[in-house]
Amino acid sequence: FKVKKFEENTIKIKQFKEVALWIKYHTPEKSVVTVDDFYGFFVLFDIFPTSSELMLYILSKRFILHNNINYFSDLTDNEIFERFIIRSKLLGLSEDEFKNYIYNISKRDHVFWGSSPYSTFVSKAYFGEPKDFKFSQYKNIYEAIDDFVKVALRYYQDERYFEDLLKRYKVDYVIRKKAYQGEWYLKEGTKIGEFYIFRVIKEKE
Repeated sequence: FKVKKFEENTIKIKQFKEVALWIKYHTPEKSVVTVDDFYGFFVLFDIFPTSSELMLYILSKRFILHNNINYFSDLTDNEIFERFIIRSKLLGLSEDEFKNYIYNISKRDHVFWGSSPYSTFVSKAYFGEPKDFKFSQYKNIYEAIDDFVKVALRYYQDERYFEDLLKRYKVDYVIRKKAYQGEWYLKEGTKIGEFYIFRVIKEKE
């Protein structure tokens, strides 16, 4: 383990605990929360989901709309893709940030990525697949990534598609480091340290 990173994350745990406890005491018990990837504790295998989500669940006892890796669930590939899109929008990613996020994840130097024939399987597990795209048509993620980004961005830009996702998926609160950007689907809430907590609004007022 990288001791320095572990020590840095220990400090962040204490800061984030305040956020988790606010969620616990100020939200209904069956609330669903999504949270940004502030840090990870899997310092050796950093392709796994951040444990900020795990810590939020443990401390707040709330449900999490999480950063999926769909190896074992019964969710469809399209459902994973929909969760990826709605979560990215709620976290406030710009179009460039959205594209960069996909590229950064997909080009990590790891045994299951890059030119490996297994890389498309891992990509599908991580991002899901919209109905009009198939990772299986490509030899590896390097071959697929540009086409996938184009298709994913088209869905990301579709406001009607996003509004439909908001109605179909239960997500009530968002925790992120990005300040309010005027999104109609977020109600400004509490700021604790560097974290912003927003309530999700399902329909335009």
